[in-house]
Amino acid sequence: MKEGYEPSATQPPSFREEIPEELLRSWNTNNFSIETYGETYSVIMLGEGHHDSGAPGAQAKQVELIELIKPEYVLYESLKGLIYDPKAREFRKQANRRFNLDDLDTHDNKPDKPIMEAADKIGFTIVGCDITSEELKVIEKTITRENPLEYRYNYKLERVVKLDDPDFQATIHSEIVVPFRDKQMVETMLHYLGETTKPIISIIGATHGANIHAKKLLQDKNFGYAFVDQGLKS
Repeated sequence: MKEGYEPSATQPPSFREEIPEELLRSWNTNNFSIETYGETYSVIMLGEGHHDSGAPGAQAKQVELIELIKPEYVLYESLKGLIYDPKAREFRKQANRRFNLDDLDTHDNKPDKPIMEAADKIGFTIVGCDITSEELKVIEKTITRENPLEYRYNYKLERVVKLDDPDFQATIHSEIVVPFRDKQMVETMLHYLGETTKPIISIIGATHGANIHAKKLLQDKNFGYAFVDQGLKS
């Protein structure tokens, strides 16, 4: 389903390369479900089942789209607060983010091999777009502070627990945490869209892409986008 947007009267002349609907349609030989906003697209959200667990061939199609568009930046959920620089062949921390040792473990957090190989070949930078484990702790304390009658923070477990459910411990996948993750993804997309004249590709869990589209978190920003549902929502 496509929705439109009205550019603001103060919008500067367009200088950004955008993806036409025809290109996205011709690429979509797998018949993925696509939701769009606008007629051309500055952001493509590829909503995947992680580690190629979604629709068959989904990851190969990600690489194919990257090769077609040749973006400067590909955002990637599992990289969290890190950046992969293909020129230096190294990972580095994003500025103004919080990290612990687990967040710096590039073995567990790095993008899947086909995306890494594409970055090394094409030269685009891979940017993490999810919250870090250290940021999760801050978010959990925010949740308990804003909902004192429902949650408290257990400092021994370093987890949010529910006052009326002794078995509940919040995780990064908990319903109360996911909106914070969606917000981080949107903020990262907007930041890097301002850093380039090329379109942005964001590879995230399908549930995050669906949330961002359903809640209109990228709408009324003076650009169009597409959400491609590539399979299992996660």
